[in-house]
Amino acid sequence: MLGESNVGNSSTVISNVLLVEGLKHDLLSIMQLCDKGYRIPFRYLGCIIEHTEKKNHMFDALKG
Repeated sequence: MLGESNVGNSSTVISNVLLVEGLKHDLLSIMQLCDKGYRIPFRYLGCIIEHTEKKNHMFDALKG
């Protein structure tokens, strides 16, 4: 592990994201997102990270 950092945009910041050597992406904890008010429905082709109150998508990873 290289360390920890914060990721996000102006409306949402997730703290304590692990930075791991050799990985191309940061590791986000599903529980951290849920604690911030997001729901993450997983489907066969991917997932969507959506805020439960604001209904905005932080990330849309559905393929198809």
